[in-house]
Amino acid sequence: MIQKRKLAYFLHDIAIGGAEIAFLSALPELHQRFDLKVFVLGNADSKLLERLADPIRQDIVCLNIPRWALIFHLFRIYSRLKSFEPEILISSLWRSTIPAVLYKWLNRTRVTYFVLMHSNGFFHRADRFFTRQAIRIGDAVFADARATMEFASTLVGKRKIPIVTLSYLTNPTSEGMALHDYNGQKKFCYLGKLNSIKRVDLAISVIAWLRSQGVDATLAVFGRDEGEGANISAQIDRLGLQQQVQIHSEVSPVDKQAIFRSFPFYIQLSAQEGMAMSVAEAMQNGLVCVVTAVGEIGNYAKDGVSAVLLDPTTAESWEESLDKLLNVLKSEEMCRSISNSAYQVFKGAPVFSESLVAAINQFTK
Repeated sequence: MIQKRKLAYFLHDIAIGGAEIAFLSALPELHQRFDLKVFVLGNADSKLLERLADPIRQDIVCLNIPRWALIFHLFRIYSRLKSFEPEILISSLWRSTIPAVLYKWLNRTRVTYFVLMHSNGFFHRADRFFTRQAIRIGDAVFADARATMEFASTLVGKRKIPIVTLSYLTNPTSEGMALHDYNGQKKFCYLGKLNSIKRVDLAISVIAWLRSQGVDATLAVFGRDEGEGANISAQIDRLGLQQQVQIHSEVSPVDKQAIFRSFPFYIQLSAQEGMAMSVAEAMQNGLVCVVTAVGEIGNYAKDGVSAVLLDPTTAESWEESLDKLLNVLKSEEMCRSISNSAYQVFKGAPVFSESLVAAINQFTK
């Protein structure tokens, strides 16, 4: 029997989020192919773990370390890693790079280290510093999108380590999609975190503007509050949209399809993105997506063809974008055409687990 290679995978938490859901989708394949140990620095959502088979759950070590206390637990984490002695090491998101970089630095010739990147920019100084350190010592960078890959290429310096773009689709595009009524109420949804980067406030402003133009537009927001919940609620009250804009808790991966079947339109006007998985998933389901061309979105969403791109850069570009959106919403033919084109974009594309395993095998024996 061939002995499996030892793989250690670091991530912040197991929660509802693009990087985390992609990881969960790959867990069965990683468990099958490797001697796997997953180190979760923070917490793991018990509801998400319940859906995993018992042997896979046993691969997961939840350290439950508060964000501020990570530095004080590095020796304990290193000891756990050293006892496992992985041949392959992966870190996902910036805090995970801290113990990973330490282990790689002390075991340079014994472990191959891959840095997973999920954005085409830094969120803060700590992200900038630790991600740069990981790239300096890592053996390859796995990017979630071409935009992220291009950003990573500006950081590698003279080392010129390999950078590979992975597919971050968690499910293949299904055969057939739900048929929607584009003549009635314009029902928009958003699935994602409630933080300033996602610009949910802009999406609400779009709904308010559409209603001022006589369009019966509504918005359902599904997501975890990451600091913007109070501001969003205040905006809804200020605009008098309590009945038209509803805030809901985050949605589990298995419930997403029901959401996508219930809404003809998806809106996400982020200021910064990597792959933007929720947008891609909405397109896979044939929703008419109203988005900003940030991160990878501009590479797979074509304005007026497979999506509607809004530009909030200037007052003039914003006004033109809103007029364009209004024209689309008034035309059932345009809505149906964009829906069909969106559905075709990712048809036949590989999923995350396939591309991740292929990339690991490419750089390891």
